[in-house]
Amino acid sequence: MLEAPAWTTALQRLHRSLGLRRAVRLLVSDTAASPYSWGWHHPVILLDRHSAGNAQADAVLAHELAHIRAHDWPMLLLARVLLALYWWHPLMYPLLRMFEHDTECAADDAVLAAGATPSRYAHTLLTVSRQAFGAGTAGKPATGMANRIASRGAMLGARIAALLEAHRPRGRVTLRQWWSGMLASVALMCVIGSITLQGERVLWPDSLLPGPDRRQQDPVALLQALDNPNFTRLAGAMRARDYTLRHAAETESFRQRAAIPALLLALRAPQPVVRKLAVWAFGEMRFTETAPAVAALLADRDAAVRAEAAAALGDMGERRWLAPMIAMLGDQDAVVRRRVAHALGDLQAGAAIPMLQSRLHDPVPDVASEARWALDEMR
Repeated sequence: MLEAPAWTTALQRLHRSLGLRRAVRLLVSDTAASPYSWGWHHPVILLDRHSAGNAQADAVLAHELAHIRAHDWPMLLLARVLLALYWWHPLMYPLLRMFEHDTECAADDAVLAAGATPSRYAHTLLTVSRQAFGAGTAGKPATGMANRIASRGAMLGARIAALLEAHRPRGRVTLRQWWSGMLASVALMCVIGSITLQGERVLWPDSLLPGPDRRQQDPVALLQALDNPNFTRLAGAMRARDYTLRHAAETESFRQRAAIPALLLALRAPQPVVRKLAVWAFGEMRFTETAPAVAALLADRDAAVRAEAAAALGDMGERRWLAPMIAMLGDQDAVVRRRVAHALGDLQAGAAIPMLQSRLHDPVPDVASEARWALDEMR
């Protein structure tokens, strides 16, 4: 407990002027390197020995009491919990830094509102920060689980620049402004949440084919009607239920979007070879918008169709379904494992390296050989 009259008197005066109802304890520590605060029902302000003897009491206490009045500590804990839950999201880290910067700037504005001059408070901020992060500092500055006055680097520079900005608005956010911002944020999230990315949406033939009997249309007849030798040959392979007859002719392009509805219909065919031929065709066409339909066949009940779907996604350069494809390296069917390994090699999927290394000892030589090739492709 700190009993220095200058600090205790300043704490009592600022506690009343800021309208705080919760009692605040003022402590001093030999191991701390800068002042900081924490707590909600029983808040605490901790001073380091250097600040207790040299820093401006009014400025330091006004800053930390502003954090306590604004409930910044529980908000900081909530932000840290969200970061722990969404650690994988790259935007969480800059958002946390922005939140910490904004709360510190708000506390700095409260110091100026309490009567401190910008230049004098900026000097106090520099002194405390130099003590906290200096090379000769024996203690450690507060961790990210407390509100500290000290900063360094770009954040310190931005805070000092904000302090010296003459026309910067420094008023507290009113309740009306807070609710307006909250409602605007909710409305924006609702709008964004209702958006469907066209590239992720599968438009099945029910909405693409004309006529009242569109559900009954034959994909083979539709492909033949395109008058393209490639799709005529593919239609013949579907009719004959023979995968070996699929090879495209060299006379015309295979990339014809008019074939997409017919091929989507073929994906629903009860015969596995027809589904396999349709997936192969999508892989040859390489249209991005058809990738979700192909990916759905990764879970097909027929092993040959699953293998063809993985190969098609590899040919299309689609990396959005790496997780299920990596899991398919453990498929019971050797053909599936072999073709998935090849597709992952085509996609340069570094995340698949551990599973591919385990397949080097696959009992089927072709699978082990394909896994070795895929690993060589990633080196």
